[in-house]
Amino acid sequence: MKKFFKAVGILAGIFVAIIAVWIFHNSVYPLTTTHPNFSDVERVFNKMQFPGGWKEIDSSENRGVAGRLCPIESSTKCYHKRKLFKVENNTTQQYLGTIIKTTGCPSVSYSDEMVGGGTPYSNYTCSIEGLTVSGTLYKRPSGWEASFSVSDR
Repeated sequence: MKKFFKAVGILAGIFVAIIAVWIFHNSVYPLTTTHPNFSDVERVFNKMQFPGGWKEIDSSENRGVAGRLCPIESSTKCYHKRKLFKVENNTTQQYLGTIIKTTGCPSVSYSDEMVGGGTPYSNYTCSIEGLTVSGTLYKRPSGWEASFSVSDR
């Protein structure tokens, strides 16, 4: 009977250890990583050089779990980094395209559209290394704004 309890104890210990490793991996620090991951997003984003005269209005990022793994419940754009700038009124979408091309994108796709009320905006996008580099140039009542983002999808 003593051997039976010892075997059950060992099996229970192994089961608890597996559950503990699984919880640690999914919520504290992943033991494996996915690609692209946040370091890939940040490396591509940091290649962009923004003019010193632009005023940063907002920024956001999602690192996932320790920058290495997307949470199970995440389905889109787990890893992303974004910045929004107030830009000069004469900023063109071609100029923004040159900033995007510094990431290594071979070509940038543009689309011009109008929002309700006739407010113009331009979207630009490209793909590199399994990442999407995108952004928007649009007119607000306070002036022109440009956003830049890099995401995993």
